Amino acid sequence: MRIRCITEHPNREQVRQLGTYYRPGKTIFPVNNGQQYTVLGIGTWDGVHWVEIETPTEDVVSVPLFLFEVVDGTPSHLWEIRVHEDGALTLWPTPFYDEFFHSRLSDDVPDAVAEFRALKQRMAEEDG
Repeated sequence: MRIRCITEHPNREQVRQLGTYYRPGKTIFPVNNGQQYTVLGIGTWDGVHWVEIETPTEDVVSVPLFLFEVVDGTPSHLWEIRVHEDGALTLWPTPFYDEFFHSRLSDDVPDAVAEFRALKQRMAEEDG
């Protein structure tokens, strides 16, 4: 799945929808207008759709889907769907469900970085 950023900032209605997930003047989404991103995962929390994308530093961040347009809506075959106790819905690759995967990736733990890079390669191969 590929998306293109159409705005770097939520509008007034979107800020309202984000509620406590957004603090005006403090929350910055690491996206660039016009840039395309591979969607690494997707989820819905409290009625807001979020996409997991990679930052330039090889971290994974959640960004509201309404900041983007969908360029290619084909979901990854690597995604697994789960419904959580709080009602959240996620379609993530299996490693993302490991409780500490994102922390280990952010901390540059070698096995997490290697697993992430292999995952990105498999997703790139899906895109052709």
